[in-house]
Amino acid sequence: RCPNGELPLHMSLKRSAPDNLVILLADLYPDAVHQTGEKDVALPLHLATVYCASTRVIITLLRKYPEALDVQDEDGDTPRTLVRKGLNDTARDAIMKPTVYWTTLLEDFRREAISDIAKTQDEKVTALTKKLYNMERKLEEAWKKEQHMLIKEKDLEKTLQEFQGRCEDLEKFHSANKRVTVCSQCSQQLIYGE
Repeated sequence: RCPNGELPLHMSLKRSAPDNLVILLADLYPDAVHQTGEKDVALPLHLATVYCASTRVIITLLRKYPEALDVQDEDGDTPRTLVRKGLNDTARDAIMKPTVYWTTLLEDFRREAISDIAKTQDEKVTALTKKLYNMERKLEEAWKKEQHMLIKEKDLEKTLQEFQGRCEDLEKFHSANKRVTVCSQCSQQLIYGE
């Protein structure tokens, strides 16, 4: 509250501030649409009506607190009884609509917004589910490739062991062949005396 007991939203309406500022204040301080000033016990919708605010401002206030249409100020007036000549026709029509029109409209808007949010969330979940499925499929393919590689590795190890066994056999054969050659040379030396 300001030092004089007024809220910024109330002051902006009394001073006919630009629409964007009034709407910004209503958005930044949503509780302010439910509160009265300390000196004049009037809600922002009462002030908007008295000071002939634009249709945009009035509809913004109605959307935020439609029940304000039925609230009386300190003089016993509701926004409907405060309508002045300077108020444009669209704003006048908005204020004169029954409160139930605005509460129903607001509830429908909220329901649609929730439905839109749910739809968006469902779309995100579906997209994430597809991504998860694709990742699982890729992971399964990678696992199969890994299993195939492990089988190949075992086959290669077996082939290597066989090759090492053959190499050992060849070494033994070569060693035995060498001994036979040495023995043969020794025999020839003994026989021929060389």
